[in-house]
Amino acid sequence: MFQQKNDKDKIYSLHEPHVECIAKGKANKAYEFGDKVSIDRSRDIGIILGALALPGSPCDGHTIDVLLKQLKRINGTQAEILIVDHGYPGEKYFGKTQFLTASLPTQDDTEYKKRKQSIRFRKRASIEASISHLKQDCRLGKCFLKGVIGDQTNLTLAYTDFSLRNWIRSRLDIFFNLFYKTIKNMSLQ
Repeated sequence: MFQQKNDKDKIYSLHEPHVECIAKGKANKAYEFGDKVSIDRSRDIGIILGALALPGSPCDGHTIDVLLKQLKRINGTQAEILIVDHGYPGEKYFGKTQFLTASLPTQDDTEYKKRKQSIRFRKRASIEASISHLKQDCRLGKCFLKGVIGDQTNLTLAYTDFSLRNWIRSRLDIFFNLFYKTIKNMSLQ
């Protein structure tokens, strides 16, 4: 009632006062309300290695340190290359880690380098589908748990669900092949 359009610390929800307004920059959905989330996904398998719910609405570039610490804690090694979106401006290196953002190839690039760059950035674009599945299938779109800890718990449960689904799908091929061979051997006897 007393908030004005240009006020800084607005309250968007009475029962969750820490909720922030995040500008998406898209025509169909300009804003979302909640916490910003950072997701780290493996390049080849598609399993989510780690995720952080970031209270407030920090710039992506200011979350790099926390993101790399989590990756190092989980994997035991520091990533050499991270493929990030344009929200990570400025720095090309952070310690030993190189940041790659999608860009057009230069005229000096060889065909091999252009192909390699294209493949890398297509894999980066595939994380958007993972985010959509997290929101729709794994209930990350709406959090029913209270507070900042509830947001982190909801995120952890969602990405664990997502990763387990992918892992089980990858193992189902092995199971069905074994099952098929067993049935085939039984029918031959």
